[in-house]
Amino acid sequence: MSQVKKVFPQDFEFVKPLLEMFAGSGFNVEKWKKLFHQYWISSEEHIGYMLVENECAVGFIGTIYSDRFIHRNHYKICNLSSWFVLPDYRSESLLLFREVQKNKEITITSFTSIPAAINILKRIGFKELDTGYFWYPPYRSKACNPISTCITDKVCIETILSDDEKKIFHDHNSFQASHYVFRDDKSYCYIITRNRNTLLRNLISNRYINYADFILRKLAGYSFLDKKRSVAHISYMSNPDFLFRNIESVNKRISDDLKLSGLLIDARFATNQKKMNRHKSCPRISLYRPASLNPSEIDSLYSELFILDLQ
Repeated sequence: MSQVKKVFPQDFEFVKPLLEMFAGSGFNVEKWKKLFHQYWISSEEHIGYMLVENECAVGFIGTIYSDRFIHRNHYKICNLSSWFVLPDYRSESLLLFREVQKNKEITITSFTSIPAAINILKRIGFKELDTGYFWYPPYRSKACNPISTCITDKVCIETILSDDEKKIFHDHNSFQASHYVFRDDKSYCYIITRNRNTLLRNLISNRYINYADFILRKLAGYSFLDKKRSVAHISYMSNPDFLFRNIESVNKRISDDLKLSGLLIDARFATNQKKMNRHKSCPRISLYRPASLNPSEIDSLYSELFILDLQ
C-alpha cells in the first residue's frame, strides 16, 4: 500500500513526472509549478500531499493554506487544488483527503472540482458553497448618485486600508486582479475583481429572454445568448453594505474602467437582490467543509483561482 507524505516546494522535481502525465487542456507542468511556491506567510509550510509507491509519486493533491482575520477573529483556510491519482491507485485516493481533513478547525474550500470529485467530496462531508451568482449589467439609472471618491492608485490604496486589508493587498498584488477603494463621507469599501469570460446565456436566467432566444435559434439559426461577455467577478469586498448601497455607481465605474460588461457577484454575498439577474446553475459548483466560518464569510482569496489564474 502506498504512503501519504506532505509535499513541500522543494519536492517539485519528485512530483513532476506525475504532473506530466496529466498535462493538457491548457495546462502544462510549468503552470502547475506555480503551486510549488509560497506566495504569502502561512502557519502551514507544506503545499500538498502525495501518494508514494516504490519511490515514485502516484498521487497528488495541492493544498493552499492561509491565515485569515475575519471580524477580528483568526481562522485557517485550506483551498484544494489539482487532485491527480494514477488509475491503479484510485482506490487509495481518499487517503489524500483524510490527511487534509485531520484538522477539524480548518475550513476547506474547493472552487474547481470536476463532477466526479464533487460527488466524492459531498459524501465525505463537504457542502455546496454556492450554486449561483448575480450579474449586474453596466447601466445606471438617472436617480443613481455617483460615489464621491474612487481610488485605483495602489500607493494611495495602501494608505487607506486597515492592517488586515493591507496584508490582503500585498499578498494579491502580484496576481492578475484589479484593486479599488470606493469612499463616501462615512465609510469605504475595498474591492478586488478578476476578469472572467463567459457566454451571455450564463449570465441571464430570465425565462422570457431564454424563450425569445430559443425562438430566434429555431427561426433564424442565430442565438444572441451565445455572444461572449467579459465581466468583473468580485473576489473580495470589505464592506458589503457599502457595495450594495452603491451598486450602480460601483458597477458603472468598474465596467467603464476595465471596459467590461458589468459585475458578477457570488450569490452568497448578494442576498435579496434582483432575481432576474441570478443564474442558478453555475458552470462550476463551489464546495466547502464547514468549520467555524459561514458561507458568506468565505471569499475566493488565497486560492488557486489567483495562483493559476483560473476563470
